[in-house]
Amino acid sequence: MISDVKKEQTFDSHWIAFQTDSQTAEQLFTQARDYLSKGKKISLKIKTERRSLDANAYFWVLLGELSKKLRIPSKDIYINMIVDGGAFEIFPVKIEHAENFIQVWESSGVGNICIDLGKSKLAGYQNIKCYYGSSTYDTEEMSRLIDAAIVECELQGIETLPDEKLNQIKNNWRK
Repeated sequence: MISDVKKEQTFDSHWIAFQTDSQTAEQLFTQARDYLSKGKKISLKIKTERRSLDANAYFWVLLGELSKKLRIPSKDIYINMIVDGGAFEIFPVKIEHAENFIQVWESSGVGNICIDLGKSKLAGYQNIKCYYGSSTYDTEEMSRLIDAAIVECELQGIETLPDEKLNQIKNNWRK
């Protein structure tokens, strides 16, 4: 459950460094609470990290190669990929606020895209389909986006990383 455990004693404290998943972290917090309930002192620091920049950088390399081959701006390819398979939510927005809502949503990033779906079942509202840019994606969502880029590259005869190297990049997203 816990990997890379290091322990050293300094004065009356024990320092433990580890890397783990969120379920294990919850268990550790429960154990810490039990420890504290016995009157013992502890200090915890939990740090989570986003996917590696290598994964994001590789995704943009793929888009760059597609851009050269297809003579389409990489930004346009990115937007198409977000709309084709990206994470989204549908929000009912008051009709009089829809234009402003879309403007604010789309101003927060290139991949934040809105599509007006028209009138909602709610009177006086319209539904807006809002896509999230890849900077908000978790490992699974980003993995699907990279896989889509790889498929497009392969269809265009563009060389991609071997599966072994690609899996290494994917596995490092949360490390």
